[in-house]
Amino acid sequence: MHQINASSISPASESHGRRTQAQSVRDLPEIKLALLTEQELGERWRMSIRTLQGWRQRKTGPNFVKIRGQAVRYPMNDVLAYESQWK
Repeated sequence: MHQINASSISPASESHGRRTQAQSVRDLPEIKLALLTEQELGERWRMSIRTLQGWRQRKTGPNFVKIRGQAVRYPMNDVLAYESQWK
């Protein structure tokens, strides 16, 4: 895991190479979006990946996204929203 030094990220308003804030963030591989893989969600909820796959097929469960048409990811905010329905 890489550590990010706050001084290495320049604000978008600075004109160092005319980079926008979005380009600067995109260039930092160590910053991840809050997305869970099938395996991570299965471990979090102590259920099998096959169960999650079945839920997706039946259009139940938390919202998910497909990256490049294959890789399934679950946005953390949607996972938390779904978990809040359990209580």
